[in-house]
Amino acid sequence: MGHSIFLRITLFFLVTFIAMGLGFILLQQKLAQEYTHKIESEAGNILLVLRKSVPLAPPMRRSYLQEHGYSVAEP
Repeated sequence: MGHSIFLRITLFFLVTFIAMGLGFILLQQKLAQEYTHKIESEAGNILLVLRKSVPLAPPMRRSYLQEHGYSVAEP
């Protein structure tokens, strides 16, 4: 009978640790997916602003980008 209770406790903890591990893996995958979506969305916004600024003259392009929250770095 004593062996049975130890086996049950051991199995309970084993199942609990496996479930926690799977939960953490799924959570990490979900967070990585959300981060990737956020980065892709921001990249799309930057690309759209850059495409609209291409036909402008360089001084107007700089002010256009600054109006949209971006700064221009000089090499």
